[in-house]
Amino acid sequence: MGAKISIIIPAYDAALWIGEALASMEAQTFEDFELIVVDDGSTDATAEIASGFCRRNRGWRLLRQENGGVSRARNAGIEAASGEWIGFVDADDRVDADYLAILAERIDAHSDIDLSTSGLTYHYADGRELSEFPPEGEFDLSEPAGFLGVAAQPLITSPVCKLYRRAIVDGAGLRFDPELAYGEDRDFNVRFLAHCRRAVSTSRCAYHYRRDIETSLSARRRGNILRADLEYWGRLRWCFDERGAWSGAAHTYMAGRLFNFVNDLLAANALTAEAHELLREGVDTSYLRTHSADFAAPRLQKFLIGRGLYRAVNIINRRRL
Repeated sequence: MGAKISIIIPAYDAALWIGEALASMEAQTFEDFELIVVDDGSTDATAEIASGFCRRNRGWRLLRQENGGVSRARNAGIEAASGEWIGFVDADDRVDADYLAILAERIDAHSDIDLSTSGLTYHYADGRELSEFPPEGEFDLSEPAGFLGVAAQPLITSPVCKLYRRAIVDGAGLRFDPELAYGEDRDFNVRFLAHCRRAVSTSRCAYHYRRDIETSLSARRRGNILRADLEYWGRLRWCFDERGAWSGAAHTYMAGRLFNFVNDLLAANALTAEAHELLREGVDTSYLRTHSADFAAPRLQKFLIGRGLYRAVNIINRRRL
């Protein structure tokens, strides 16, 4: 019989930090878990460090593969997992000693739960700290308010500080898309939510996430950010529709997400000619027009018009309405 929880740690050239990550897992007060480190073709001492921890901890394993990216590494861990629940920890992060106990406690208190989530604290290279506190409570994803309550959580874009029911992951054939260079985490989560019945969340922040360091997995992501954002937005919108979860609050949230995608690019001075073309072709302006009473939709339309896309807005609206 396998452990209750399988924790998967993908690692690539993480020798500087992985010892701290593994030591924090070694200190867990909750003991019924296995740990799988997937070394993704590291060229430093990552595998050697991980091997030392695995030798002295029962149920810990080191898998080694040629470099193929974080998605393939996580997928290899999923294939090897035997636990009822699956969780992910990044090799450059660390967790408090009660991290798994917090997540497991929520599962034990709610037998029909498919997803257990918690908060996390971001640690920046300059010493700053910022915590994300998801709401406390249980969510019925068959109800519009319950689905929005989970889908709208900022941390739903990440695979960490969560436990996923493995029966859903395997039953639906869910894996991380190795073709995505950016946004593979949120893509996985949206596809998981399409099958999730109930979720439970705690605002406790027992996961510590490093930001702004060169070894971070997130620092190595590449790709067309706006294209990935729009594809994610489309999948999330489909998921709302598929679950029958549309509501006025959902419309407002989705319009706000679309606005933020574009606004983030503008703030980063990354609104290139290609991004303009994507906006002309990919922004669902019929949606914005239909729900123009929403808080953020007029702001986005104003932004598009201000960037010389007024004609494109009208042309797309005429085609789609």
